[in-house]
Amino acid sequence: MKVLFGSYHNISDLGSGAAISARSLLRELVQRGAEAATVSGAFFDGDVPSCADFLQSLRRQGIRSDVKKGTIKRNEGQKLDSFQVVHYNDDGVDSTAFLPEEAFASPQSAYDISLASSKAFHRLLYDKIAEFSSDVFLSYGAYRTALNGPRIARRFGATTVFYLCNHSYRRKELFNEYDACVVPSEHTRKHYRDLIGLDALVLPPIIDEARTLTDSNTREFVTLINLSREKGLFFFLGIARELEKRRPEIPLLVVESRTSALELLKIPGASALSNLHVMKTTTRPSEIYARTRITLVPSLCEETFGRVAVESALNGIPVLTSGRGALSEVLPSEFCLPIPKRFTPFVNAPPTPDEVAPWVDAIIRLWDDDALALRVGEKLKEATQKYRQERVAQLSFETFAQFIKARRAL
Repeated sequence: MKVLFGSYHNISDLGSGAAISARSLLRELVQRGAEAATVSGAFFDGDVPSCADFLQSLRRQGIRSDVKKGTIKRNEGQKLDSFQVVHYNDDGVDSTAFLPEEAFASPQSAYDISLASSKAFHRLLYDKIAEFSSDVFLSYGAYRTALNGPRIARRFGATTVFYLCNHSYRRKELFNEYDACVVPSEHTRKHYRDLIGLDALVLPPIIDEARTLTDSNTREFVTLINLSREKGLFFFLGIARELEKRRPEIPLLVVESRTSALELLKIPGASALSNLHVMKTTTRPSEIYARTRITLVPSLCEETFGRVAVESALNGIPVLTSGRGALSEVLPSEFCLPIPKRFTPFVNAPPTPDEVAPWVDAIIRLWDDDALALRVGEKLKEATQKYRQERVAQLSFETFAQFIKARRAL
């Protein structure tokens, strides 16, 4: 089995759930005897302001890279666009990243690279498709630079598969060049069936247990992972304010992701909270879970899976969630607490004490009762055994084998 991933979205983006899932999938396929390669670009969900930052991120993960520089002349004039092509081995996955300097000029510039840079990326992707002769071409994202990828891969005999990890798509024709679509949950499958009539297959993401599970836990914090509005940052701050009033000795840990701690402290009242502690993002979530007594997932978006909730549960950590999207699917409903519908990722208004009271009460009960916390953690661990790495990885390999078999039968 040979699988090629191609997208202008960067597959090594530590701030993207889709990238983390696709990357783990390819690594597991390699472990089961497949060959895998990637060609990705310079679109990041997380904060990667330069090519140097990307290379540093690889180094922090213990990945060596080879960098080649080049220039492209723009059609509209004599201006030269510079770029770097980074080659690296990612746990057996032959990976290539195309990084034009213009993509890092501003947060919006990744969307607006020049036609010359777009053509250069397309040439890189085309050459890899022709060279690699993959059985499966895997992609995600609707970025125009890579939209020809599945069409080209089909010409070379590959089965084309779209990895659909969010609710952003509104047009079924975006998937016309794909033989199959996979989604991370039954909730997401139903969403797209009802919205655009898309027939998708459920394939849960792979949890990298070597990086996620911990053998010991100091149980010292109530933790929120991912400082972002869609993950419930403003609602969480309301919880923090009430906890400081009622139980100021309970420490809260917030883990940086797309939003930095500096942005957090700009929110009115946040800098005055004495119970808040901040941790930098990490490539090994086990470092977070080794210090977590309770995990909070007050998501305001329609979650397509709920990776943080499942990772915490597999570690035997009690989890309290909003139940939005697939969260009520991946965890028993009794751990889903109410958040009024008026709270969305676009609402910055703080919650009232009454609105956060169920969350604060549940945190205090779990904090004060060790036996209860252990029972809850064990129940959640048992409920999420279906998401264990070995089980999902084997299911993924069998699913991709079926995709190939179906294509060859045509």
